[in-house]
Amino acid sequence: MKEVDGKQVAHYRFPDLPIALDMTAHERLSISKQFRQDVLNHYGQRDIFTGIVFESDELQIDHRIPFHVSGDPMRPFNVRDFMPVSAAMNRVKSWACESCPNWAERQDSICEKCYWAGPDQPYEHIATLPTRRLELVWQADEVESFDRLLAYSDESGIEIRTAAKNLIAQGLTRLDDHRSATKN
Repeated sequence: MKEVDGKQVAHYRFPDLPIALDMTAHERLSISKQFRQDVLNHYGQRDIFTGIVFESDELQIDHRIPFHVSGDPMRPFNVRDFMPVSAAMNRVKSWACESCPNWAERQDSICEKCYWAGPDQPYEHIATLPTRRLELVWQADEVESFDRLLAYSDESGIEIRTAAKNLIAQGLTRLDDHRSATKN
């Protein structure tokens, strides 16, 4: 209350218009246990970025497009607007998104074309940079292959990432050569 000419007058303050129209200004809607299970049933109990299988309680259900950019999707939620992500990869995604120029611009269309909106679909960039990313994890019986790659890397004197990229490129060249030979 404010006093004007000896009278008490109510004083109201309205937020600036852009803030009032901000779809993320409200609290996040909670995800029901049933919807969480629907997401896990749709994608499987694996981190969408690494493919590692986790117990269901170790996975987080994350928005494909950051809440900060577009808010919550309309109810009823669609499983395709969310994805299962491990806590570690969700933190990597959060850092990348928070560092992206689109964090300030808040354009859904930019996020929709980003790797962090889901590597299970075609993407054009990572945080607006023309980049491709592949998370590779070796588990159980696959560890032997990783150890062979590491040994090759050490023998060649190159870092393991470069060794892996070189071997993939060589394999793709052989595949292309084989395809060309079978066409003729």
